[in-house]
Amino acid sequence: MWVAMLWQCARRCLIAVGEKDGGIALWNYVTRKKIGRWVSHRGRIEALCFLREGNLLAVGSLDTTITLWRTRDVPPPDGRPR
Repeated sequence: MWVAMLWQCARRCLIAVGEKDGGIALWNYVTRKKIGRWVSHRGRIEALCFLREGNLLAVGSLDTTITLWRTRDVPPPDGRPR
């Protein structure tokens, strides 16, 4: 995995990792476990920013799109429903 962008939310112990393939991984840095991953962009992630105390994540991509994600809605890393 090639990391394009990294952003931390200390209040909720989250790290968002923007990847070269347009994916965004969400990690808990205390437990060191991947919470989940979004895949929606067609270009490398260029910008990440947590908003509202870590409840929202703004993502900008080289494909010229910006998305806003609710962190509680991240798909699980294994793809199975919670």
